[in-house]
Amino acid sequence: MYRFSSKLQNATEWRVDADGFLRITMCVLKSGVFNYAKKDLPEEITKIKPELDVWRVRIPDSSFTDDFLRSAEGRPLIAFKHEWQDALTFDPTDIKGALAGSAIVAGGAMVIDGVVNDADTITAITSGELQELSAGYHSTVDVLENDPEADAIQIPTVMNHVVLLPLGRGRCGPSVRIMNEKGTVMKWKVTNSVGEYEFENESDSKVAESMVKDVETKNAADMEVKNHELADAKQKFGDIEKAMQALDAEKKMLEDRIKQYESEEYQEAQMMDRQAYIQNEKTVIENGCDEDSKKELDAKLQNAKTQSERMRVVTAHICNSKGIDYSDDNAKMLFGVLTKTLNKASVTEVRKPVVSKVNNEGDKKHPIFVR
Repeated sequence: MYRFSSKLQNATEWRVDADGFLRITMCVLKSGVFNYAKKDLPEEITKIKPELDVWRVRIPDSSFTDDFLRSAEGRPLIAFKHEWQDALTFDPTDIKGALAGSAIVAGGAMVIDGVVNDADTITAITSGELQELSAGYHSTVDVLENDPEADAIQIPTVMNHVVLLPLGRGRCGPSVRIMNEKGTVMKWKVTNSVGEYEFENESDSKVAESMVKDVETKNAADMEVKNHELADAKQKFGDIEKAMQALDAEKKMLEDRIKQYESEEYQEAQMMDRQAYIQNEKTVIENGCDEDSKKELDAKLQNAKTQSERMRVVTAHICNSKGIDYSDDNAKMLFGVLTKTLNKASVTEVRKPVVSKVNNEGDKKHPIFVR
């Protein structure tokens, strides 16, 4: 979700006392990474990385200690000239006022009041000529070796002065500035899912509005892509759901079949079938093979693992030995014929001597014994 909101933040109308002195509220220093010219840093630091003409210097959030905040009270407030202030060398005409009251930290920034007692400087401030600030302070500086965003880190220790500057002259940018205006200062904010962005004037707010529109356009394009992906995902989900329904049906069929196979009735029927087959196979082999043929058949049966395989091997062996046409498709039928034919009664009967009839025709033999 993207939206604009304007909010009055740390801003009041000009405060002029009975003597004509102007009291202003200022953001004098912020944490962040700022560009420093090589000449603005100690030589013992810059010689470590002599190739750098512009240094990216980080002022961390932890800079604003209680001791540093206390050191700001009463320090000189000067205009235009960013020069170090020293009690033995300073020019009294440069001093336009002083920092007043206790400094506070708000949103990663150091905020403090200042009292301006120079009439020309007051006019320059209220007219908008002087807007930004730059602070001078004692600090420690150390080189950073493995920071992709900064070349050095600076820790402020004691405040020295604050300079009033025209717009665009402050090292830390327009956010380090005088916070009073005639009337109010409108802080424009853009809030989105990534974060909150703050702008301090009308032109910046227009840039912010354009930025939001660009983001919304991009999001609309992204949403269209997501909608296509959603449609594809739904179709794939439907296909998977259909496949799962088919698998569920097959699973139900297999479960029913397993229950059938595991039932006592089925197991009993299977046992009776196996027992009947064993008896029939024994009868067929006993009455259909001589001793040599039995040995040959036993060798063939060594690799037969199931009842069906044994039935095919036995049937094929006996049919081949008796000149009967055999095929696997007819194995079950042929085995049934052998079972009914090669029992002891019928064998005894067919082995009886053939009695010739008057017409010299012999009795017909069973087809299985006719060669």
